[in-house]
Amino acid sequence: MCELFGISTKTAYPANELLRSFITHSDEHHSGWGIALFHNGHASIEKEPVKAKDSRYLKERLRCLDQTGDMLAHIRLATVGYSVYENCHPFTGYDVSGRQWTLIHNGTLFGASDLSRYSSVQIGTTDSEQLLLHILDLINRAILAEEQSLSFDERFYLLDQITCQISDGSKLNFLLHDGEYLYVHRNFKDSLYYMEDQDAVIFSTQPLLIKERWKPVPQNRLLAYRDGTRVAVGTDHGHTFTFTEEQLQYLYTAFATL
Repeated sequence: MCELFGISTKTAYPANELLRSFITHSDEHHSGWGIALFHNGHASIEKEPVKAKDSRYLKERLRCLDQTGDMLAHIRLATVGYSVYENCHPFTGYDVSGRQWTLIHNGTLFGASDLSRYSSVQIGTTDSEQLLLHILDLINRAILAEEQSLSFDERFYLLDQITCQISDGSKLNFLLHDGEYLYVHRNFKDSLYYMEDQDAVIFSTQPLLIKERWKPVPQNRLLAYRDGTRVAVGTDHGHTFTFTEEQLQYLYTAFATL
């Protein structure tokens, strides 16, 4: 499918070596790459629908990226949606309060067919983009109902509810950033790890470099981080994802047509 990489940090973190290790996996995840860098609540996003290892631009970009604050990175293996710019992660959008939300996702939303209602308004054709639109939709409804911006506790509670619902029947590994906090979730075995280093916590689909330093991200619950520290833990929803034969056949068919 795809691979995720993310950092929550209090101080600038030297991410270059880890990122270079991460993009070596693009031989298998060759449908595109993207990064999001965060500054003062805003995400700057760069992406291309080419294999990360083959991108001259990305190689030059990493030479300039000696130190970073919070960031997200993604390498894509397409299952839903063709290899075009519009389908590359990260996906981003603003809620009605002006807060920017940025998502990278690894999985397929088998159990969330109702998200297809966003197909007429999304820019690309992925279910990952539909997931972000769904999150923004529910956040906007809550903001309008409260007639004010949501606090972190209110945002986390709503995201916890969404995660519990969408994870039922779907592979839902994601990193989501709201300009202040990084939200993390996995519900598939051996598919997301974290490492604590200096004032940072780093996330990756696979352990990078010194593999002994990495630990599995807690499964089946939403986590939130700020400045490299875990600040909230959500509901243990119990929706561990395992592929059915029908779902595997769907993925084989999808790969064959891309």
